[in-house]
Amino acid sequence: MENADQAVLAATSVSWPPAPPADLRCQATLHTDTVFEPPAFQSLEEWEHRKVVLRQQVLIASGLWPVPERPPVSASFGRVHVFDGYSLQSVAFETRAGLWVTGNLYRPVAGRGLRPAILNPHGHWPDGRLEQSDRCNAPARCIQFARHGYIAFAWDMIGYGDNLGLPHRIGGGGDWLWGFHTFGLQLWNGLRTLDFIAGLPDVDPQRIGCVGESGGATQTLFLSAIDERIGYVAPVVMVSSHFQGGCVCENAPGLRIGTQNLEIAMMSAPRPMLVVSATGDWTANTPRVELPALQTLYGLYGAADRVHHHQVDAPHNFNQESREAVYTFFSHYFRGTAAGQWVREEVLDVPSGEQLTVFPSRRPPVVGADTLLRETHKKHWREVVAQHWPRSTAELLDFSDIVQPALRLALGQPPTEWSQLHIVSRGDVDFAQRRGTKLMLHHSDGSAVPALYVVPTPTSVGPNEAPVVLLSEAGKSAFFTSRDGIPALGPLVARLLARGHAVMLPDLFLTGEFERAFARLGRGNPSPHLLAFNPSDDALRVRDILLCAAATSKLTGSLTPRLVATGWSTPWAIAALPLLGEHSSLDAAWPVDGAISEKQMLEHCALPDILRIGGIETLLALAAPRRVRLYGKVPAPLLERVRAVYALHEQPQACTAIPGALSPDAPEQAGELV
Repeated sequence: MENADQAVLAATSVSWPPAPPADLRCQATLHTDTVFEPPAFQSLEEWEHRKVVLRQQVLIASGLWPVPERPPVSASFGRVHVFDGYSLQSVAFETRAGLWVTGNLYRPVAGRGLRPAILNPHGHWPDGRLEQSDRCNAPARCIQFARHGYIAFAWDMIGYGDNLGLPHRIGGGGDWLWGFHTFGLQLWNGLRTLDFIAGLPDVDPQRIGCVGESGGATQTLFLSAIDERIGYVAPVVMVSSHFQGGCVCENAPGLRIGTQNLEIAMMSAPRPMLVVSATGDWTANTPRVELPALQTLYGLYGAADRVHHHQVDAPHNFNQESREAVYTFFSHYFRGTAAGQWVREEVLDVPSGEQLTVFPSRRPPVVGADTLLRETHKKHWREVVAQHWPRSTAELLDFSDIVQPALRLALGQPPTEWSQLHIVSRGDVDFAQRRGTKLMLHHSDGSAVPALYVVPTPTSVGPNEAPVVLLSEAGKSAFFTSRDGIPALGPLVARLLARGHAVMLPDLFLTGEFERAFARLGRGNPSPHLLAFNPSDDALRVRDILLCAAATSKLTGSLTPRLVATGWSTPWAIAALPLLGEHSSLDAAWPVDGAISEKQMLEHCALPDILRIGGIETLLALAAPRRVRLYGKVPAPLLERVRAVYALHEQPQACTAIPGALSPDAPEQAGELV
């Protein structure tokens, strides 16, 4: 048997003896320290289109697409403490069950009328919004703002200060399938904080700014990117093309695929922006790299003079000089002082910890808060999917507009066309009067997919004989056998060829030849932020299916390929089908008896956000009206809901369940494939 297996492997492998496919996705992954080239745009129209795409990407990756309803904020206020030129008040409000915003509201005590407001998210200092050190004094800057006539609000990151109901690091594994993570929760808190500030009766909603340092600057950039109510933006020590933030609160699956902090900063254009950098951290190159790129982008609006910059000769910081640069920026726009007229920080006593604390005797519940929030999150998105599930033809487009972008981001924004596909022949192999060609399929994204292409006899494919892309999680060798040490076609592929179908058999990413060559080492970057910059392994397998379909069409003269999937390749094929032509089809083995569990999705089809948008059921609905036949024990409720969508396309019979097996060695169902 061992010799027979070796014979099959030798006959079906593109590289023999086994050698790693030259796939760049295995060799190089993007990460937080990758050096990116500054993006450049030729016209304002090009940039505005890109900006719309980016905003949607940020919202999807944040688990905020579509943006949930935001009723008026109901906040609890503490006692007002009055000091020299300003007042201080603690504030708390729940943004979801178990998710809190806790912070301090600083107001001027002199004068009346509408005031400018400044949001103050903080970085990863030990004391968060209460940090008082040489490198950062968070209360001091808010006091200065209030004494200058602005309303300032500083609030806690999750797991800091008074906001101890949740750990700071949330997300990973199954949570990512639901779009549940610290980054999204904090961005949601930021949106609700902006709602709170804009709703205060003494705030001028046309003059709202945001300033944050380090991780707080990341919050500043992304909050400003998705909500233009923030009209004045001051990210401190974070705008960099070669460092993107090292915490889970700054990264989420899909968030940075194809983009970086500099491009996110550009989304604030043409609103006034101050970029503060430091010589002793990753913003050391800002004056010669990021600043010119920002000025060029702002120049498309005729607003290059709205980009301001100050660099401090210091380590990573929000020290007094950096704070004074921020005071100078806001004073120019809010008080009308001359640009560059330096504003000094006054020396004042900071209130006591007891006066700054939001919950001196009671804090938000700690035990079980993350579990409560997680279940609330899942329940909410199940309701959203149910609410948007199409029940009329008019609702079909709206449903697709919501879930199709999320699917594309889960797959790492696959190409919409495959003109840069290259097919390289690596020789022929005979299988008992059937000849196969060993291929390596290349694309400009760095992929290199080993495949075997077998054609029926005669070698020409008729116009009604659709080619088949045949899939297994074990790779192409699963469809072959051996007889007395001689490799031979397995039952399923033999039946397809006998019926006149050309067959493409690939080794999808990290399967087949990949697996043997790499011994399941996968990709070389163990960073917890891998999925922020790169598609997941399963997403790359889905993309490989799209690549194989394009290659098959090219080889057969543009015939539309059909997918046939066995075992756990079925979820990958189902995810690929909505992105193929409307005449594509799928025959697939349902991989379990009954519903696919969340644990099984994580093990076999780990696509970020996939469960948040409805999982396999939504993918099948997106595939309508393409023909789908599922072999095995498909859950009746799932099939009923999907077929209801097919009925809206007037194709209710195009999605069916067929009893029995569909596997590489079970040919009895193969007749159904024709």
